[in-house]
Amino acid sequence: LLPSRLPLEIMGQHFAARIARRTCGMRAHVVCWCWCWITSPSSAAEAPVEATLTHLWPIHFSSLPISAPDRPSIFQPNLGEDLAQLAITKFDEYIKSILPRELKSDTTFAKKFYQADHSRVNHAFQRWQKLAFADIQNVPAARFMGHDEHTSMIGGVNYSWPELYEHEAFKKLKNFIMDLTKNYNKRSGFPPESTATGRNFQVVLWAEIFRKGDAMRPGSSVNGAYLRGRYFAQCQRGAIKHNFEDPRGINPPYGKTFSHAPYTGNLVLYPTWTSQFVTPNMYNTTIASWSFMAFPDDGSHVDSNDDRTGRVSVTKKLKIPPMPRM
Repeated sequence: LLPSRLPLEIMGQHFAARIARRTCGMRAHVVCWCWCWITSPSSAAEAPVEATLTHLWPIHFSSLPISAPDRPSIFQPNLGEDLAQLAITKFDEYIKSILPRELKSDTTFAKKFYQADHSRVNHAFQRWQKLAFADIQNVPAARFMGHDEHTSMIGGVNYSWPELYEHEAFKKLKNFIMDLTKNYNKRSGFPPESTATGRNFQVVLWAEIFRKGDAMRPGSSVNGAYLRGRYFAQCQRGAIKHNFEDPRGINPPYGKTFSHAPYTGNLVLYPTWTSQFVTPNMYNTTIASWSFMAFPDDGSHVDSNDDRTGRVSVTKKLKIPPMPRM
């Protein structure tokens, strides 16, 4: 129909422009021509085109306030205050009483400790906590340990922390992490009927303390957990960065680092295989954080072939405006 209508449109525009020129002059003639072209069916704008934008294989990173004193949160700030005090008290006891005994009694552990970097105290404290958790849960410690961690208990060392496991704040945090794990796994693409989207998980937590200058070296976990996370029970904003390294490698155009700025009451979730680290504490303050992993409740491990966090994609629709007619 367009070719048959085109001569009529041209004739109509011509006569309208001539009338406008005779009546109002040359300026009206130009204005009339522009108006006729814009309103012409042959030059009218077409409907926008719908396109699809897909982000392939992004890292599933979540951050939320759960006990922040300065913003709406899930719990009251005293949850973080109680857990921070528990962590700091036990950390100081560990450095003063437990660590010296471990170094004296176990030469293998002592050799690894003295050869390690600045993260070694927190790593040693982490090891003690995992052994204590395995003991109270009656499960193999190797389930939670890294490949290079010393898993043997040392004679004469007390591996118990009842004041933590019996504390109401700890129970609240653990139950909340199980709820978060269920929803995180759903967003990652685990099927609704799988145990990954159930209600129960085996959650292991350990405290980390960062005083001025303390940091945590890059690391990741491949021990069969659904996810990892950190809860910053006490953390002055700006003191540290929680950094995540580019899993695509270090060569350009990759090699990027994502920096998250934690704050008191902040909780973050991320895949276990993501390499992440904590930058040195720049302030004269104490940071208390709780790291954790969530495993299947039945004692099994998440096979790497079934880990949906490695195949996440994010898709959204876009409206592409039509190109102007020439």
